[in-house]
Amino acid sequence: MILDYAEGIKAIDWSLIAQRDYNDRVCKVTCMAECLSPNSVSADKMFAIYVKTEADEKAVQELTKEHGISCFVNLMPTMFASDAHV
Repeated sequence: MILDYAEGIKAIDWSLIAQRDYNDRVCKVTCMAECLSPNSVSADKMFAIYVKTEADEKAVQELTKEHGISCFVNLMPTMFASDAHV
C-alpha cells in the first residue's frame, strides 16, 4: 500500500514497531515499512544500514569506510526474509 507521507505516518502501528520482535512476522513487516522520497537521499543522512550476513557486514563496512560515510552497520539476520521466516 502506498500512502502519502502524512497518511503513512498516521497508519504506522508505533507500539508494534517498538516491540522490535523480528521473529514475529507482523512485527517484522511493520518495522520494515519504508518511506519513499521523490529525491535522492544522501548517505550522510543515513543513520544505520542493516545487513543479513557477516559477509554483507564486512562489505558494507568497507564501502562506508572507502566513501567516508559515517553510519552504523548492524548485523541483523532476523530482520530479513528467509525460507524459514517468510
